[in-house]
Amino acid sequence: MNRRTFIGHAAVFVAGLSTRALSKPGADNIKLKVGNQFVFRTVKSGAAQAASFESSRGLAFVPPLPSEQTVAIIGQKQCSTGPCLVLQATRTLPPFVPGSKDRSYSEKVTAHIDKDTGNVSDIKTTILIDGSISNSSESSMDRDSTLVDFYGPWMLDLKNDYARARATGNGIITTLKVTGHEKVMGRDCFVVKQTQKLSSGQQVESTIWVDALRRIAVRINRAGNQMQLVR
Repeated sequence: MNRRTFIGHAAVFVAGLSTRALSKPGADNIKLKVGNQFVFRTVKSGAAQAASFESSRGLAFVPPLPSEQTVAIIGQKQCSTGPCLVLQATRTLPPFVPGSKDRSYSEKVTAHIDKDTGNVSDIKTTILIDGSISNSSESSMDRDSTLVDFYGPWMLDLKNDYARARATGNGIITTLKVTGHEKVMGRDCFVVKQTQKLSSGQQVESTIWVDALRRIAVRINRAGNQMQLVR
């Protein structure tokens, strides 16, 4: 897609510096199972803005939250590291590429989640923009990344005093900090503040409500938009 890179489903959080050592999660932390389906919608909509910066592969974007998405656990398979859940997400994104004529973009993502460690691998993404289909794949995802604004292995490590910082080769510095607990749809959630400082000087701030039991995001506020689990 002509030197465009999208930073989102598998690269919001990236490896680098840590404020403390991580403990390895156990299988009991993975509360997802085959047949689970989660539907999200943006219930409060601001302007569809995307932060951008120059990366080694050209202009890169941090897309806005999708206007809607459905995430499903569609199966289980044997990965090289052990049993994995197969996740599939379909998303509708508001247009954010300058000059685009589309009213929305469609994106489909599949990935594997290791049931023992929570790590994400074999991520495949298809995105349709202005009639052009772009396919991409990644063999693995860093533990500090977040998949389709829904799940990241870092969520398994959350506790009341959780705080960490990360730096990447793209010049992104990301900080995460638990600021409290709140109820969302009756679910006890960690409230996590995320700040991304880009090499362009832009700063992207989000608040993420992570279900303390299932360890998935159930609400996200970013740039005046609020995406929330509706069922």
